[in-house]
Amino acid sequence: MRSLKKLITLVLALAMVLTSVGITAMAASFSDITDEKVASAVDKLVAHKIITGYEDGTFRPDNQITRAEFAAIVTRMKGVADNLAADAVTGFSDLDNDASRAWARPYVKAAVDLKIINGFEDGTFRAGEPVTYEQAVKMLVCAVGYEVVAQSEYNKALISNPNATWSAGYIAAANKHGITKGVITAQISQPASRGVVAVLTSNALEVPELVTDEQGNLTKPEEGNEETESNIKTITGVIAETFYTGLDKQDTGLAEKEIKITNADENNGVYVLSEECYNENDMNELIGKRADIYYDSLNREVIRISAKSVSSVVIEEGSIESISADTVSYRNARGTTQSESLSGYTFIVNGKYMENYDLENEFKNGSIELFSSGGYKIAKITNFIVFVVSKYDRDNEKVYLKYEKYNGENFYQFPARSADLPLIYVKNSGSSKYELTELDNLSLNTYDVINFMQSPSEASGNTYRKMYVTKGAKKGKVTSNLNEERLVELDRTEMYLTQQYADYTPKTSSDDAKAPFEMDDSYTYYLDYTGQIAAVNYNPSTSSTTYNYGYLVVVDKRAEELGIVDSNGEYSGYTLKSSVKVDGESGKSRDEVFDLLETSASIANSKTTYGQPIKYSVNNKVIDAIDTVNTKDGGNNDSFTYDGYTASVKPTTSSVKVDSKTYAMNSDTIVMYVPENRDDTDDYEVMKPSVAFQAEKSYEIEVFGVDQNSANKLAKLVLVYGDINPLYNFVGNSPYMLVTENLSGGEKLRGYVGGSTPTISVSEDKFVKSDKISDNSVSASDVSAGDVIRYIQNLAGDIVAIEMVYDASEAKFISDKNEYSSTLGNVSDFYARLGGVVVAKDGQISVTTTPEADDVNENAKNYTTSSVQVYKYKDGKVNTSSIEDIVTIDGDGETSTVLLITHSVSSGAAAKVIYIVK
Repeated sequence: MRSLKKLITLVLALAMVLTSVGITAMAASFSDITDEKVASAVDKLVAHKIITGYEDGTFRPDNQITRAEFAAIVTRMKGVADNLAADAVTGFSDLDNDASRAWARPYVKAAVDLKIINGFEDGTFRAGEPVTYEQAVKMLVCAVGYEVVAQSEYNKALISNPNATWSAGYIAAANKHGITKGVITAQISQPASRGVVAVLTSNALEVPELVTDEQGNLTKPEEGNEETESNIKTITGVIAETFYTGLDKQDTGLAEKEIKITNADENNGVYVLSEECYNENDMNELIGKRADIYYDSLNREVIRISAKSVSSVVIEEGSIESISADTVSYRNARGTTQSESLSGYTFIVNGKYMENYDLENEFKNGSIELFSSGGYKIAKITNFIVFVVSKYDRDNEKVYLKYEKYNGENFYQFPARSADLPLIYVKNSGSSKYELTELDNLSLNTYDVINFMQSPSEASGNTYRKMYVTKGAKKGKVTSNLNEERLVELDRTEMYLTQQYADYTPKTSSDDAKAPFEMDDSYTYYLDYTGQIAAVNYNPSTSSTTYNYGYLVVVDKRAEELGIVDSNGEYSGYTLKSSVKVDGESGKSRDEVFDLLETSASIANSKTTYGQPIKYSVNNKVIDAIDTVNTKDGGNNDSFTYDGYTASVKPTTSSVKVDSKTYAMNSDTIVMYVPENRDDTDDYEVMKPSVAFQAEKSYEIEVFGVDQNSANKLAKLVLVYGDINPLYNFVGNSPYMLVTENLSGGEKLRGYVGGSTPTISVSEDKFVKSDKISDNSVSASDVSAGDVIRYIQNLAGDIVAIEMVYDASEAKFISDKNEYSSTLGNVSDFYARLGGVVVAKDGQISVTTTPEADDVNENAKNYTTSSVQVYKYKDGKVNTSSIEDIVTIDGDGETSTVLLITHSVSSGAAAKVIYIVK
């Protein structure tokens, strides 16, 4: 479609940005578009300000697009997107009442007025739904005025197929007039992607619009009628000259914003770029490339340049093995040597045509790109000087250099404010891209790395200058000594040093000492724009190895990885260092490590080839040291020993007896449950002995410890095999919570625990059902405000079990009883729901069923209140004051319902929780 010239001009002037559709127009092609016809369509639509990409340089062609977004696109295409009424009423009930999509109403209203959009039979528009292929085709057919053609095609379709869909005529009309050209789809009722929408819309721009003449007849515009011609012309050619260089000359005489392209007859092929287009494009990137030029003939300027993809060979400096006068040899992606002849190539070096260039001696750091375009064979050379910042004198705009000299000086001076200033791109630490930055806004710190390029000094004409500033430090440990001048392995990744750093001669200052890259030493290093190490702050690691306890579950020899459940019960995968310390002996290869692990697995109670407890040291997800249980008596100076196994033993919270030996356990002891299926990493649990062994029950146990000379050895790791349920004992120190909120349908509970109000995450499978608890409160979703629960947490803080104590909705706990006592091992719990007078006096609380009682008497049950948790729950509110504040002092009794939780079945014990319901 060729819309009226004056309407398109309005669209170009609008520079509209839609929040939902996308966002700032990006320069040249988008990084994620690989389909040439999609790229061409998108570039055309961006030039016409009809569609946009995203701020990260992507277009996301596979994403869906909503009906509201497509309505905005069609409205822009029609050239009526300017000055739309912000308070437009569309007549669609769902859109007019949806404040979140108020931005879309003006575009939808405009499309309705143009008879492009009808909406659905129920009076809705469904703005947030993805536009389908057939809906998009229908709107575009209507936009170019071919609805009458579509109706005719639909009538034809009904003759051969009485069940033809509503869209059959529109799709036939679109096929007939080229709107669907280049688009293949089998699912017309499915959402259309952004890429497909772009191609359809681009095609529609080329369809002559049907208009109504003075006699009311539909007609196409006359060919060449200027009133119907778009002022945006697409010119395709090779960019042969820029302000900086040409493909066969150094000095072109062009103005700063001018380019010259081949195959163009206007102005001898010379075109002026708009200010926006000039700022968006780097001329060095474009020289020699074939491109589509979008030229605004009204304003006589290029508004967009879209470079065509070319088949090229890019050779990074780090992969080059040798350079001669006419050949470059390098390592390709397969690791083999490959050579490219440079004979017949036009050299563009740092943005400048060079007839003679000493590539062999001049090339230091950067890349060589070889490609053919428009009859030219082009070798584009990017040759960087690498600066490492020592300090920056902002006032004088002078950068002092740490390693490199520039023109014999230890600093780089920015030139005077003119066209000689370099383009400056900065990538801050943590960022993924370089941002164009003004010199006034530039800040530089010690060890920032600058890749600087400028035209060769012998070149004439305008000088091209550019610099990339890379900020941020990285840390790594040497994991292999490769014994190569410019290659080092840090954290199992091979990395190159820049030639400048490799050539650097250390000064006497320790700060500038050159890194020796010793095995196992750690370094702080700084990368340049090409990903090579440009600077190193040498800080060798002197810390001793720190070991963790865990259970080895998975060994993957091919990937050289180990999967371990750690001392918190969390499973993680780790890679192996190329040289590992095992049982105190350094220098074990990965294959040796696998063999030793297989041997030591037979010592432990393993049911797999490698499953076993281990001690290990890990740095940056890389294991560099392992202690195994390779002998029962702890040979080879092994500090991690197997101490004994028993199929049935009753441990206490402080000791366990295995093989007639008693092993002490304390807060440092790790108790790990190992499931029957060792591969079920989610079923491992880790607890402290004080939680795990409160019940006098029998367990299958294996002990691993230290301190071989002690008669009463300390167990550092206790493995428990078999059923985990005996570990879940709600006695002793299990936290109690007065619930105040049930969140996310029972997935989270919030309430009072001591003086805090935590939120805990729970799940139905963690809720323990007991016949002593109310039958109506057997799952987390049944818990509500006013209930009392208790729970068990593992070392990672996850809830592993939860149980109901008091059901406020029934004003009871323990299904049909008023009291419940539980004795497990040497710990007892007592719960009582008592109705009567509550009296607090002299550090005791008394509960009696005698309403007339005015003091502690012989019929009352008395409990000491030292460190007691007291909750008074009334009308959905909780009072957590002291016991003396909540209950009446000195005999003035008040009738209440009381829930007591104590640590003894006897009267007079210390109360742990007192819950008073008014």
